[in-house]
Amino acid sequence: MKFTLFSLKDTNGLEGIAIDWINDKLYWVDRHTQHMYVSELDGRNRKTILTKIEDARAIAVHPGKGYVFFTSWHLQAYIAKIGMNGDKNTLRRIVSTVGGDNLAWPNALTIDYFTDKIWWADAHLDYIAYSDLNGNNKHVVLKAEHAPHAFSLAVFDDTIFWSDWHIMGIASANKFTGKSAEQFVYSLNIFLKRNIYF
Repeated sequence: MKFTLFSLKDTNGLEGIAIDWINDKLYWVDRHTQHMYVSELDGRNRKTILTKIEDARAIAVHPGKGYVFFTSWHLQAYIAKIGMNGDKNTLRRIVSTVGGDNLAWPNALTIDYFTDKIWWADAHLDYIAYSDLNGNNKHVVLKAEHAPHAFSLAVFDDTIFWSDWHIMGIASANKFTGKSAEQFVYSLNIFLKRNIYF
């Protein structure tokens, strides 16, 4: 297996990364520069597509719809979407404290490409929820002791998977109901963000 390492200059606060597997692009957000970037998969042709994202954290791409979704931990926390080309006219905050939503630390974000829904985890308010791609029809799937400090999310079939700093492990549950929750990896000391694509 061949690995390619490349340096992304001025990325002191790299937070989330996402892959556009249709156009072979890499997207990421940087907390320190407060920017969202896109490049080729090897880092070439880097372009800033959005600036002034305070406390950027998670990112997910939906190439089929042409949008990038991302989160901000700022005092006025939000989940937003923007066209994959960075067109400012497509920028929308779809879940936000300013809009009256119960949001504080949107720590993790993933997309279910079959149902066209986004899932996110709030690590301060301790819940995992989903909505449609416009932030409507919100539903909390898990809360409190079942998702005390979720760090990253992945969806596969009817299951949501998440890593959790409080339980120091990886857990899963039904993505719509939260039922059949189980922890199946224990005592992890380091969590790395992972997304599953098939």
